[in-house]
Order: sequence, then C-alpha cells, then structure tokens
Amino acid sequence: MDYFAHPWTTLAGTTPADAPVKGNIAMACMTYQYLGAAVTDERRVPLLLTRDFVFAGTHAVEAAVRSFAEGGSLRQIRDRAAQEYADGESRPVKVVGHAFINPGDKRWGQHFE
Repeated sequence: MDYFAHPWTTLAGTTPADAPVKGNIAMACMTYQYLGAAVTDERRVPLLLTRDFVFAGTHAVEAAVRSFAEGGSLRQIRDRAAQEYADGESRPVKVVGHAFINPGDKRWGQHFE
C-alpha cells in the first residue's frame, strides 16, 4: 500500500461493456486514497473504502455486505459499516465514522492521489 508507483489501473484491467456491474469493498488503511480512482467506473462501484487508518476487522466488512445484500443504499452501506466498526472497536461512531466512504458520500472524488 505504500508503493505509490503501483500500476493499479493496469491491474484492474478493462471491463467489457456487457459485463455486469460489480461492487467492491477494500478494508485496509487509506484505501480511498490508494484505490478510489482506479476501482471506479460505470461497471464497478466501490461499496466501501476507507479514508483513514483503520483496523481491518470483519465487523465493518460484514455489516457492509449484509446491508448490500438487504438492498441498502450506498449511504446505508457506509453508515452501517461505520456503526459496526465503532461498536467493534468500542469507539463512538462520531469519532470513527468519517473513515468510511463510497460514492454516496459528498466527499467522494475529492483528493484522489
């Protein structure tokens, strides 16, 4: 993750126009800054990325997947993951919730590195 010259877009490859839309979750430190621009196009939707240093536990990922499976919106997916992360880490969601982002967030598209 610390290697800025990594060819993320080359590794992502191209997606045929008739391929189904796919969602992705990247749970590690600062995935938005590293991957946000590379994993987003009309056929790939980031369901959950992070904007800060986080513990990559299963609680946030499981909450995001469950919310997605239940038909949750991008905001619901993000909010539920943030709440479960806060609960799992025994921290207030107001303190840790800012760390989670997806295209449903008004901050999306700002500060891609």
